[in-house]
Amino acid sequence: MNFNLVDRTVLLTIAGSRAYGISTADSDIDIKGVCVPTKEYYLGYLNNFEQVDKPSHINTLKQFLIPEEQLVADLTKLEGSVYEIRKFINLAAQGNPNILDLLFCRDEDVRICTTVGARLRENRNLFLSKKCRFTFGGYAVSQLKRIQTHRKYLLNPPTHAP
Repeated sequence: MNFNLVDRTVLLTIAGSRAYGISTADSDIDIKGVCVPTKEYYLGYLNNFEQVDKPSHINTLKQFLIPEEQLVADLTKLEGSVYEIRKFINLAAQGNPNILDLLFCRDEDVRICTTVGARLRENRNLFLSKKCRFTFGGYAVSQLKRIQTHRKYLLNPPTHAP
């Protein structure tokens, strides 16, 4: 990645347990964002960028957290993803629940919002369609299966290592 993520991020929000109001004292800080890379990433084929989630890159965005969040991030960790705007729009149009969080989060969870970011949030309803019903439904079913598997393991733990 040959551009400054801080300068190119158009929307950055708090995500995860803190966004849902279910965080505990041990919860880390999760963020999600959208960026518009430099023109070199759109012209030619040598540069490619879809998203960044490396801690070293994500940590450059720590400066936009409120002081309490910065302290928690120092004590635990800061993690998340920042998506290239075309990938973000494509995932949002598909009704991806993890992506739609950025558009529908509470205003107080927004840490960066440029005019482009504001435009995305103002038009968030354009990304909703009947497809969301199936996307969210499929996500809910997969989470239920995970819970059931975990419950089986808790009720009947294995007697030997796999």
